[in-house]
Amino acid sequence: MKIPSLLALVALLVAAIALVTALDARKAARPEVVADPEEYELGAAMGNMQRFAEKLHFAGQAGNWALADFYLHEIDEMAETIIEKKVVDEGVKVGELMKAMLPPSIANVKEAIQKRDPAQFASGYEGLLSSCNACHMSTGHAFVKIVVPKVPTYQNQEFSP
Repeated sequence: MKIPSLLALVALLVAAIALVTALDARKAARPEVVADPEEYELGAAMGNMQRFAEKLHFAGQAGNWALADFYLHEIDEMAETIIEKKVVDEGVKVGELMKAMLPPSIANVKEAIQKRDPAQFASGYEGLLSSCNACHMSTGHAFVKIVVPKVPTYQNQEFSP
């Protein structure tokens, strides 16, 4: 092979490596997007939200405001993910419904936690559950009714401060 041909081959190889590197960097810089919102595991996300809501309740009842704030934040994060991914389930735009219905309820509970007000917390918590149940009703899932828990499922967690 002649030197000019070898140099051309090396230049082509360097250009290909640079292109692949640039494409990888561009792909890494983009936020994660679900290609098909119908593929989002909504049931698992809702199960996590229900678990966080139960723990939120018992933390608030115990006056453990830091723990209550933590679990409210977890609920809010799950909701934000569903909203950002524009989740659609069985043809229902769940992300849009959640964006319209949940933030005011979360804000009410957040305010109660910040004020460390047990009565406002109980009222806000019931409002949060009402938002969940209203959404379930509007999506044809009225059979999924979330209620104020009576006994903690998680016996291995201390909820008092």
